[in-house]
Amino acid sequence: MTNDVRIVSGKTMRIGDQEFRISGESLGVQFAEVVIDARHHGGVVYLTLGAIVSEGSGDAEVIPVSRLRLPIAAAQVLHQALGDQITQALKPVDKSRAN
Repeated sequence: MTNDVRIVSGKTMRIGDQEFRISGESLGVQFAEVVIDARHHGGVVYLTLGAIVSEGSGDAEVIPVSRLRLPIAAAQVLHQALGDQITQALKPVDKSRAN
């Protein structure tokens, strides 16, 4: 069995040989711009992401917007997915193929 993750459609995903239905439940989108905490213990990776909030003339503060607790295998998949997205985002635009 492989641990490759593949999104089959907007409604299902496949992990190895197993296919899972993605629930229709929707979560609100949180914008995170800083990592507050990143650590691991016992094969589990812990991440806390935060947003910088500055209102009026008061001091800016960072508020936690998401806490993730991932088994190391899921953290590896997230690492690869983020790496792929960052590589694509930083790839220079091929202007020779533009219309």
